[in-house]
Amino acid sequence: MRFATGQLVAWGLLTALLLAMLPVRAETVRVVLQMTRHTVAGPVRAGTVLGRGEIRSSVTHSGYALWLDNETDGDRPGCYRLTGKTKRAHVVRVCLSGDGWYAGAISPEQRWVYPGSDKQASFILVSSVDQTIPADTYVIQVKGDLRQE
Repeated sequence: MRFATGQLVAWGLLTALLLAMLPVRAETVRVVLQMTRHTVAGPVRAGTVLGRGEIRSSVTHSGYALWLDNETDGDRPGCYRLTGKTKRAHVVRVCLSGDGWYAGAISPEQRWVYPGSDKQASFILVSSVDQTIPADTYVIQVKGDLRQE
């Protein structure tokens, strides 16, 4: 299996418009993540949508893989721990989700896979548990692969 990789790094208190595009050879994968405007420090319920995004490519492919380059949250595929920049004890627990996405083969990154040749696929970033988001700056490192089988 061959992959073309796109990468995204998000800065801010869960409020930002993010865009990344990284060409690999003649192939391009584009990952976009926009955090919701109302997400600020304070309590959130499990399943609350914190951000919406999409991955896209015009290159022929058999699907996408998506993951965060943040610390994984145990053995839960697609779930991660975002650590505060100001205070490392500040943690926000999140999961990738979306229609058509499923947990891929277990890997260190816990990739989330979307099958098919769609030009784009949407995903969401949700709170994985009931939690209180501490005021801080969190770095979200979203990565995506173009799957070619």
